[in-house]
Amino acid sequence: MDYEKVAEIHRENITDTRQTLEAIHEDRSKVSLLPYYHIQSLDEMLFLEFMEMLKRGIQVKRCRLCGRYFVLIDKRKREYCGREYSEGKTCQDVGPMLRYEQRLETDTYLQKFETEYNKIYSRFSAPTGSLLPSGPARI
Repeated sequence: MDYEKVAEIHRENITDTRQTLEAIHEDRSKVSLLPYYHIQSLDEMLFLEFMEMLKRGIQVKRCRLCGRYFVLIDKRKREYCGREYSEGKTCQDVGPMLRYEQRLETDTYLQKFETEYNKIYSRFSAPTGSLLPSGPARI
């Protein structure tokens, strides 16, 4: 099918499927390799788009932060979309930190680990010579 045939169908305002098929197959000397869809509603268009995504193997996920759906462009494991969440930052920027803070509030082992980690990190980041635990100096 070519563009002229599609334009003719639209010019004549053909809405019946049987009339559309008759108009498409009017000239039987050529074979059309292009698919033609006669969509009459938004639901049909969305269904067609969804089926095309399934055929092509396009994956869709739900963002763990905002709850909206997004298309996975690559094969990387992603949990958050790239939409703006707040103050110019995306869900990818904000999501992992918020999730970690939520886990920190509920997980006592993680709280203890972070406390000990911060103690050790502060000792190593302190000026040289103060790596020893604080207390009275022994001679």
